[in-house]
Parts: sequence; structure tokens; C-alpha cells
Amino acid sequence: MPHTKTFRQLGDLSIDAPFVIGHRLTRFALAAHQPSEQDREEFLGMVLEKQLAMTESWLAMWAEIVSVQQTMWLAWLGGSSSWWHTLATPHLTANRVLYEGLAPYHQKAGANARRLAQTPLLAEK
Repeated sequence: MPHTKTFRQLGDLSIDAPFVIGHRLTRFALAAHQPSEQDREEFLGMVLEKQLAMTESWLAMWAEIVSVQQTMWLAWLGGSSSWWHTLATPHLTANRVLYEGLAPYHQKAGANARRLAQTPLLAEK
């Protein structure tokens, strides 16, 4: 089934993202008005990684769309009728674009969940 990889990404994100958010919000609340240097680094990294993930996601989706368009164009120029398959199955193309767009979020959320699972909520001062 072509959607299996995308469903797996979404399933992983549905577990990892709430854990990461909960850990960070708890840590933010515990830091209160006196965050440690480790807390400040975590909070700054949190903001920057979201901007980076969004940029990577948009670029990956754009690259996948360009790839699909080039494949269709080259098939059409070569006289092949295979480009009709892409037009006849837009859900498969959309799934490929979605998979590529979710990949940066999936990777970062998974890495954060693994890292934060080993990080104490109260930072050492």
C-alpha cells in the first residue's frame, strides 16, 4: 500500500510530538523566572528548529513536485503515455509530496523525543 510510510510518519508524530511538547512545557514552567543556561539553550533551539524544519519541509515538497513535473514532461516529450498515469493517480502524487514534507518534522520530533527522554526536567544549575 503506497500510503503506509506516510501513515507510519503520522503515527510516530502523534506519539513523539505530545511527549516533546509536554516535556518542554513542564521544563519551561519549572524554570520559571530563573532559567538555567541549559534551559535557555533548549528554549532557543526549540524556536530555531521549528523554523528550520518548516524550511526543509517546503523545500522537500517543492523538490518532489518539480520531480513529478519533470517526469511527466520528459515522458510527454518522449512520446510515452506514462505521464497519463500521474494525472490519473493524483492521490499517489499528493501522498509522495506529503511524505517528503513530513520527513523533517518526523526526524526532528523523533530525535527530540529520544533526547528528552534521557534529560531530567530540572536542569542542573
